[in-house]
Amino acid sequence: MTSNIASNSEIKSDSSVITAKIELLQAKADDAIKKVRGNRRDNRRKASLVKLTATFCSATATILLGLKVPNLESQFKDIAFVLTALITLLSALEPFFNFRALWVEHEIALWKFHRLRDKIEFYLAGNKPEKMSIDEINGFHAEFQIIWDDLSQSWINYRKQEKS
Repeated sequence: MTSNIASNSEIKSDSSVITAKIELLQAKADDAIKKVRGNRRDNRRKASLVKLTATFCSATATILLGLKVPNLESQFKDIAFVLTALITLLSALEPFFNFRALWVEHEIALWKFHRLRDKIEFYLAGNKPEKMSIDEINGFHAEFQIIWDDLSQSWINYRKQEKS
């Protein structure tokens, strides 16, 4: 009889541990999705801004150099010179910050976090905590860590590149 009571309390203990781990993992996955989504959006904006600014400066410089307006040609050339210097600066800084590559890496990480969250939800659907495997839950956590590790390693690799 006592062994039966011990096994029941172990089951309750295991169930509460599994429930706590699942809740924590779901919260961490949701937080990761929010953070990565925000970083992806920021990198996309910055990459787009750099590209659009360089394109605008290039087009404007070309137009200014082609305009033939008496008494203003010298000023147009000066403005075009400044714009081409700005293009050079943007072209040099873009690979250093590498917003486009980071945007793509965050897109990939976001996809992986969504996939992990779906896997967790699918595993939970119809399963009672006492029927769940702690190894399976730990596997979800390991996958969560791998996604963060991959994203962090990508960022480190971009920072190490000679062109940056």
